[in-house]
Amino acid sequence: MYFASKRQDLPFPGVFGLFAAFIMACGTTHLLGAVTLWQPLYWVDGAVKGATALVSVPTAVALWYLLPRALALPSPAQLETANRNLLREIEEHRKTELQLREANLLLDERVRARTALLQSILDTVPDAMVVIDASGIIESFSSTAERLFGYGADEVCGRNVAMLMPPSYSEEHDRYIERYIRTRERRIIGNVREVSGQRRDGTVFPMELSIGEVLHADRQLFTGFIRDLSERRRANDRLQELQTELIHVSRLSEMGQMATMVAHELNQPLTAITNYMNGGVRLLESEGDPRARLREAMERSAAQALRAGRIIKRLRDFVSRGEIERRFEPVSALIAEAAELASLGIRQKDLLIEVDHVAPDAAILADRIQLQQVLFNLLRNAAEAVAEQEQRSVAINARLDGSDVVISVIDNGPGISPEVQDRLFQPFVSTKENGMGVGLSICQAIIVAHDGRIWAEANPAGGTIFRIVLPRVQDTEKT
Repeated sequence: MYFASKRQDLPFPGVFGLFAAFIMACGTTHLLGAVTLWQPLYWVDGAVKGATALVSVPTAVALWYLLPRALALPSPAQLETANRNLLREIEEHRKTELQLREANLLLDERVRARTALLQSILDTVPDAMVVIDASGIIESFSSTAERLFGYGADEVCGRNVAMLMPPSYSEEHDRYIERYIRTRERRIIGNVREVSGQRRDGTVFPMELSIGEVLHADRQLFTGFIRDLSERRRANDRLQELQTELIHVSRLSEMGQMATMVAHELNQPLTAITNYMNGGVRLLESEGDPRARLREAMERSAAQALRAGRIIKRLRDFVSRGEIERRFEPVSALIAEAAELASLGIRQKDLLIEVDHVAPDAAILADRIQLQQVLFNLLRNAAEAVAEQEQRSVAINARLDGSDVVISVIDNGPGISPEVQDRLFQPFVSTKENGMGVGLSICQAIIVAHDGRIWAEANPAGGTIFRIVLPRVQDTEKT
């Protein structure tokens, strides 16, 4: 009993108690059997034997129920084998833990290397990267973004991305995110847009923004890739300046070619003025009242002076290099003025430019001087194309085509060869023997800048038709 009480790990401790009671009872029975040889204590001996019987019955019952469980207990050999197996499993587990620890170290090293590589790539790409959460809070700010905006990553992380935008954008940004999360309607996500950013010093600059969406650890994040468009914008502005300069030089070149014809054209009103003035002097020297005839001579002189002034004004406007300014321009007036201007430079005095006002009420939003230059170029080219024809015909007209105005310049010249047709508007391609090949390319640049199109096609009656399509504007759209 003492042993059983001290060994708490013994299986079936109750059986030990029953066996102890049974052995004690049996021993007492044998002892009384010996005592009764000298003393007749039969009732004590019977009582002890009864107690022994009472103890033996539960002991036997307990053994009956515990025997299968006792048989299932491993033998010492089995315990030794199990112990060896357990030691072997412990060793294998230790080796596995060591291998896992080494694998984790290797994985951590690879992750660090991959992270460093990704960071180096992000630091060298020209695009800045900004990562925000669904609340617009900045979580990542690349080195390129630091250089672009002038902030350090530690200064912006944890703050709203609106700090990188001018007020006109920042006030709406959070609402854009909230609306997208609520409706899942993609207005900005996945698209490339040109917007404005604001640097630390407050300067606003144009930028190209592309936004992507990613789920990370059950969190919704948005990644913005930003490209600074300042240099591109400056390059475009410089290109526009150069194009304007080229157009101006082209007009000067055309003016130089027109100088002789213009001098001849101006000579007519100047000669008429001289004659009227001389006639007026003679009238003053004559007898009688010359006032009526003198008034008529003065009026005709004034009309010729106005005519000369109009010629000079048109030439001055044509050569002028003013700022590009688009205004509401009636098409009929444009083509009429261009035809009159082109007539000054036509060598064939018997060639008249036919002007057909098919759409007298049509109007466009255009820079008048530039459009006149285009029409002048086309009309002059048409006049040169028909120079060798027996029957010469040059016409210009305008018609409506839905929401567009179509201006056509038509000639009956020899036409354009197919090999030149496809390259007609490329720089330095010319159908003239001594042509520079820049006039039509400039014309195309001007028309495209006016949101229009220009092309050439064969004239069914022989020759070439140049067509210009420009957006029509209504009277209510005047600016």
